[in-house]
Amino acid sequence: MTAPSSAPNVFVRLAQSKLFRLLALLAILPFLALSLLVVGGAFFASVFVDRVAISNQSEQVLMLTPVGRIDTKRMPLPVLYSRTPALPAQQRGAFELAPGASLELLYDSDSAQLSELVFIDARGQSGMVRLEPGTQSFTLQSFDELEELSEPVLLAAIDAQEELGLPWLLIGIIVAPWAALFGWLWLRRRSHRTT
Repeated sequence: MTAPSSAPNVFVRLAQSKLFRLLALLAILPFLALSLLVVGGAFFASVFVDRVAISNQSEQVLMLTPVGRIDTKRMPLPVLYSRTPALPAQQRGAFELAPGASLELLYDSDSAQLSELVFIDARGQSGMVRLEPGTQSFTLQSFDELEELSEPVLLAAIDAQEELGLPWLLIGIIVAPWAALFGWLWLRRRSHRTT
C-alpha cells in the first residue's frame, strides 16, 4: 500500500495561508483598476461614434472596405462592434454587399473621418467613391460610377483586410481580473470554512 501524495496538501495549506491570499489580492488589484479604466474609456468613446449606411443597388455582389483619413493620411477606418460601449470590431474591411443589400457601419470619428469607400467586384476590379465629412448614407447605383483607386487609398484598403485580435485582448483585460477576484473570494470563503 502506497502513501498518499503530500503535494495536494502542500497546495491546500499554501492557499489557506493569509500571506498567500494577501499577495494574490495585491497581484489582482492593478488589473482590476486597468479593467475599470478600459470599460470607462469604452463608454467615454461612445460620444465619438458615428454611423454610415451603405446600400448596393448595382446588379452584382461587391466587397466593401471603408477608408478613413487623418489630415491627409489614409488609414483603415476604425470600425466598431457596438456603439455603447465603443468596442473595436475584429473585421475592418471586405464586407460583402449583395445586390439590393445595405450595411450599417459604426466607426470612431475621433480617430479618423470616413473619406472613401472601396468596392471590389467578383472579377477583382476595384473602384472608390470619395465622401464628404459627416456623410451618413451612400447608395451605389452602378459599379461604373466609381473612380480609379489612388495609391494611399489602395494601401489603406489592403491594410484593412487584416483581422484584429484586439477585441479579444480587450475582453481578456476586462473579464480576466474579475474572474481572478471571484476565484480569490471563493478560495477565501473555502479556507474560512475549513478553519
